[in-house]
Parts: sequence; structure tokens; C-alpha cells
Amino acid sequence: MKVIETIYADFTDPETTETMLELTRRIGKHAARVKDMPGTYGFVGNRVYAAMRREAQKIVEDGIATEEDVDAVMKFGRNWPVGPFNRGPGSRSGWQ
Repeated sequence: MKVIETIYADFTDPETTETMLELTRRIGKHAARVKDMPGTYGFVGNRVYAAMRREAQKIVEDGIATEEDVDAVMKFGRNWPVGPFNRGPGSRSGWQ
């Protein structure tokens, strides 16, 4: 992954957050500063993915497109490695 989400809370010392962001940059990753929101999905990537997955499921349930067609649109239209229904083992296997 090319991004690291650095999570901070209201009580986190700003110097600690900045140290982690700088470390992230030093190892060649993109640093994203994200506020902790207990009781939510957690990381930004997880929240965005969950919303996308719900919408993709609704498209199928409404008869607008099949799972295969939704996957094709996202894979070939948006250059995703796979569509939302074909995640399989996902990043654990290098998206193969």
C-alpha cells in the first residue's frame, strides 16, 4: 500500500503525530492525517469502501446491473484492480 493513515485523538501530542507523519514520508509512503472517531468504521479507507460496497449492493438489488457488470465498470472504467464483488482475498494476495 502506498498510504499510511496516521490516526490521532484529541489527547495525542501534536509532536507525536508529526513524528509519525515524517516517518511515513521517510519510508516513501503517502502520509494521511486522520482523526480518531470511536464507534465508526475506523480508517478512512474502510469507511469509503463500506459506503461504496453498500451502493454497489443496492445497484444489484434494484436490478440496475449484475455483480459482474458492476465489477467490470469499476475495473475497466475506473482502473480498479478488481470490482467490489470480486475482492476475494484482496490485498492479502496482491490482488491476484
